[in-house]
Amino acid sequence: MQNSAAMSEHIIRPNKSRWEKCRDWSKSWSPQVKQAVIAGAILILLTVAGWILFSPKGKSDELVGEISRTSIYQETNAQIRAVRSRVFLLVSIDNTGPVPTKVDHYSLDIKSGTAQFKSLQPVVIPEEVRLASGDGRELAPATNAIYDKTITPLREGDTKMGWIAFDVPGTSTEALKANGTTFRLRFEDNRRREFFAQYAWSSERTNLLYFPGQ
Repeated sequence: MQNSAAMSEHIIRPNKSRWEKCRDWSKSWSPQVKQAVIAGAILILLTVAGWILFSPKGKSDELVGEISRTSIYQETNAQIRAVRSRVFLLVSIDNTGPVPTKVDHYSLDIKSGTAQFKSLQPVVIPEEVRLASGDGRELAPATNAIYDKTITPLREGDTKMGWIAFDVPGTSTEALKANGTTFRLRFEDNRRREFFAQYAWSSERTNLLYFPGQ
């Protein structure tokens, strides 16, 4: 007995991936369209490469710090029998990069033969404090503080110099003035990148005299 209706045939085609669909679609382009797409892609690549190589944002602005002088003074609180040393550093910071940047978040690490201190925070320098240099000049570090000078962004090639002070608890000046004691100043730029300036104490260096004022 013959079937009165012919059975329909079903052809199963696998689903194409996105890449295959895109490839088939691009094959339908005319030669002019293909040339325009290739030229556009090359232009985009050249633009990105040029931006990376020549844009100021692609360059790294660098801060260079230097500690040129120090003064270390010891204080004793007779009431609580506490001893602390106050460290003054004369710091210069130079912006060698093309991008203006502020400088802040100062901190100090100290390493001596007997002790180590991490992330000491700066203290406000009292206005009455005076430092006497070896040539008899009297210096007023409070009017020449580095953290006041670097609030305004340093432009390319700018250099700022000033004083900064730190208190070191429970330590005598003799311990800090031992040969080889290192003072490592840390500071940051606008993007919170860290930079450092390091100073090694030597008995041959001249320590500035400290006068707490009247």
